[in-house]
Amino acid sequence: MPEFFKLKRQSNAAGAETFIWVDLDGRTTDSVEWLKNGSGLPEQVIMRLLDESTLNHHEKFDDGLLLRFQTQVVSPAIGKSDSTSVGLWFERDRVISICSAPIPEIETLKTNVSKHQSSWAPLEILTCLINSNVSKLESLIVMVSERTDDLEEQILESIDDANSAQLDLVRRKTIRIRRQLLTLRNLLVFILSDHSLPISEDDRPAIESVTDRVRNYLEILEGCHERAHLLRDQIESQMNARLNQITYNLTIVATVFLPLSFLTGLLGMNVSGIPEQHDPQGFVVVCTSMVLIAISSWIYLRWRKWV
Repeated sequence: MPEFFKLKRQSNAAGAETFIWVDLDGRTTDSVEWLKNGSGLPEQVIMRLLDESTLNHHEKFDDGLLLRFQTQVVSPAIGKSDSTSVGLWFERDRVISICSAPIPEIETLKTNVSKHQSSWAPLEILTCLINSNVSKLESLIVMVSERTDDLEEQILESIDDANSAQLDLVRRKTIRIRRQLLTLRNLLVFILSDHSLPISEDDRPAIESVTDRVRNYLEILEGCHERAHLLRDQIESQMNARLNQITYNLTIVATVFLPLSFLTGLLGMNVSGIPEQHDPQGFVVVCTSMVLIAISSWIYLRWRKWV
């Protein structure tokens, strides 16, 4: 069922003294039915709010502002985080939120609204959600940064296939977190730069604070991404150097045995006419000659400083 909350508006905010916050559970038919038939919203807005495939989106309409973004949800059963999409609709005297999974931050907000009769601003709901989302991402950002530090030391010391796989994992996590933060930053910059939105002076410092926080984390992730890219180049450089050394060693061996292969091939083509074939010492002489040829080849390579 839709939950309705009547909130006291901040004194310096534009609009009536109170505004309504409607929280909807996208999994229930009652909430979806109210959104379609009881909210009075345009059909386009309703479709955007119900479209869970739209993960990150903001759009301004004549009657209000539509926002949809991802937030992190931690599962108590497995202790892992997953992302879900939250839809928000802001108009002058009403806020509508809808999500398809329980979000603790929204539940906390509803508890605070029910217990405390403090003044609110419509966009304060958005600020609280983004702040909580960034706080959840903070632990992942710290983990990525620390893991990048560890891999940097290990890779500079030696090449390990496990380190290469861990580096790829860190790069993927960095890209995913960075994508979410970029969406939040663009959303916050859009809200701050559009002066037609009903943002009170009490709202602006909070939104600017969250924006600066997101930017700082983006700078950390940018640094991790660049370092991971440099480490990948370092791994490829070391692997190429090792491959070149192996190829060089094989070339030296082939060079030493090249005259021996020529000699044995030449003798094999003329089996009946092999010199000294009836001499008991003939095989020993041939083997000794081949050893001397191999030693001479090696001495020549050393003299030319090729080995």
